[in-house]
Amino acid sequence: MEIRQLRALVAVADTGSVTRAAQVLHLVQPAVTRHIATLEDELGTQLFERSRAGMLLTEVGEQVLERARRALREIDRAKEVASTADHSVSGHVSVGLLPSVARVIGLRLSDAIVSHHPGLQLQLTVGYAGHLAKWLESGAVDFAILFDQPMSSAFSVDPVAIEELWAIAPPGSLDDAGSPIPLEYVLAQPMIIPNPPHGLRTLIDAAAARLGISPSVRLETNDATLQRALVADGLGWSMLPASMATAGAQGDDVIAVPTTPSLRRTLSLVRPRGRMSASEAVVHGALLESVTAMIEQGLWTAP
Repeated sequence: MEIRQLRALVAVADTGSVTRAAQVLHLVQPAVTRHIATLEDELGTQLFERSRAGMLLTEVGEQVLERARRALREIDRAKEVASTADHSVSGHVSVGLLPSVARVIGLRLSDAIVSHHPGLQLQLTVGYAGHLAKWLESGAVDFAILFDQPMSSAFSVDPVAIEELWAIAPPGSLDDAGSPIPLEYVLAQPMIIPNPPHGLRTLIDAAAARLGISPSVRLETNDATLQRALVADGLGWSMLPASMATAGAQGDDVIAVPTTPSLRRTLSLVRPRGRMSASEAVVHGALLESVTAMIEQGLWTAP
């Protein structure tokens, strides 16, 4: 079993295609096919099912993939240790971010890494909480910032900030746009919110249950940009993280207001337990500094 075979396995699994995997690995397609075939022969089992939909992992393939990711990560760490005699930091670190979090700290985090650690390759992967948790468990990402997401004891979960949700309303729908409005009033409006089991929907449904009501749902979409556009078009109200609700909110776009009681969720920095590599420690520190800066700016609050 060779490193290049494991890299081929990961690339085909991630892209779903030998052709695209070859492009990612900068190899010719027959070479990738040969690596996969050789690996399957060595393991004595089929790792992929070939179909018109692409290359799909078998059940055994899923298990092998998880271990291949871990093995490649350790190999990359070993290379990093060997190459840091001059005290420079290099390597690859992947960070998973929620859309609302990426909007707030993605640029700052990237600037910090590029400016101070040019030899470090940073990958920012944006997704919803459930996806980020799975990517953490599979080793596809090294860190993630999640909210209220149950994780196994194999992971360290450190609360880092509180994110507040605000209501957004169509232009002209509120006389006093600067004052908080009752949450019960908001949820009685025609709502445009994510479908279950999206984390934001779970939070809204739980708040409604505490108030003894059900949200008046007109439309469902898990795309925050579309939610805001639909509200701006006058089709209903919605709730978004304050950083997204207030970004560029103008009279001709949407009205963004806090609610009483407020809806809040805890953001946590999640990573596998154990000692971090030098590159991971650098990114971990930069993440915490970025979060602290956002708290100081008032976009989030301290936990």
